Amino acid sequence: MRLFEAGQEHVKVGTGEALHRGEHRPNWVLERRTVREHGVVITGPEPKTLIDPVAPDELRAAVGAELRARTTNWGDGSWPRRELAVVGAQAFEVETACRALLTLEIGELSTKREAVEWALASLPARWSGLIEWSQMHPKDPAVDEGRIPEVLEFLGWAAGETT
Repeated sequence: MRLFEAGQEHVKVGTGEALHRGEHRPNWVLERRTVREHGVVITGPEPKTLIDPVAPDELRAAVGAELRARTTNWGDGSWPRRELAVVGAQAFEVETACRALLTLEIGELSTKREAVEWALASLPARWSGLIEWSQMHPKDPAVDEGRIPEVLEFLGWAAGETT
């Protein structure tokens, strides 16, 4: 798909899921950008010939919308709370928020490592402990709901920075 169009569907599969169709969320813009600029061709044409460039403001709009959607979905129960009870999922959400905030700042996608380093140097100090904690638990399978309120507060704060 050359451009993002809300309401369009694509084929997708996730861990523990069967192949199915799903509606494009705002993060589809980010996926298009990544494939266009960093996709590896096994056979067929270069991604740049199939996907239009993604402008910085398009990236900013997409990360803002995705961050607000994640905040809403975790907060209202649309996404199962038991999934956020996994410590690694909490760390993922913190890193994702850092990456979204850096994209808003520079209009470009970064690695999570770059985003975390930027966040520790640039965001209010009240979030430093949570961000540092996320780096110690990136794939932690333990279930612990103790940090969920702080993670959701951070996501809400970050989503507020997108407007």
